[in-house]
Amino acid sequence: MFRDYLYIDRPRLVSYAEQIGATAAKTKNRQWRIALGLSGPVVEHQQGSAERAANDHELAESVTRHLRKKGELHTTRPASLDDVDERQATFVLETMRARKVIFRLDGGGTPRGLRELAVWVSNPLENPSSRDAAGVRDEEATGMFVYLLEGYWDDEPAQRAYSMMTALNVLLSTLHDAGATPEPSAGTDTSRDDYATPVNILVRNGGVKGDMRTVTALYRVRSVSENKIVNVGGRTLRCHDLFAYPLYVAAGNG
Repeated sequence: MFRDYLYIDRPRLVSYAEQIGATAAKTKNRQWRIALGLSGPVVEHQQGSAERAANDHELAESVTRHLRKKGELHTTRPASLDDVDERQATFVLETMRARKVIFRLDGGGTPRGLRELAVWVSNPLENPSSRDAAGVRDEEATGMFVYLLEGYWDDEPAQRAYSMMTALNVLLSTLHDAGATPEPSAGTDTSRDDYATPVNILVRNGGVKGDMRTVTALYRVRSVSENKIVNVGGRTLRCHDLFAYPLYVAAGNG
């Protein structure tokens, strides 16, 4: 089955592949020659191989296999901040429903000459009714928002968001550093007190909302918190949120 890549961070994949010696691939080829036999000319062939640079798909597969082999790849979304710490969930391969929010850049001083940045936003897997069934209070952090930022890395290690801050705060700060959003005002220092959905907050900061779709992403965790509060159907619910950088995003179940 073919994989339809929507985004690939080739520089990052090459960097990782270089560390595991997986930047090259071999291609089989046949060599033909005519030899003189006892009964006349004979056509012979030999099976050989030639080395070439690995393509994007081969890089993605090599890095994924390495992470899986080393036990560093998780295939389910972290359930909580503690889950990230206990599982040391740095890399995650996940299929999710997500919405793309695009930020246009003016080109002046932007990283690598980018014209736009995009964020994929995925809502928690748990719905509000599951809280009731499990007896979870609205003020208890349950469920995990995921934000995947395409096209930009700040090379900071994975970390918890500071008290009263959210992973969405870290994302907004990163977008500002990349020239995608305006300078945050004093009243928007923390989104913990902003009960709007992450998508609405991003749109309010200049993003253009796209459609919801199913995607598969291999991502590296950047920041996580247990402080995102959102209003859903008149209920004020506390959730976890996670900001990450995707190595690739593919359409469908990938």
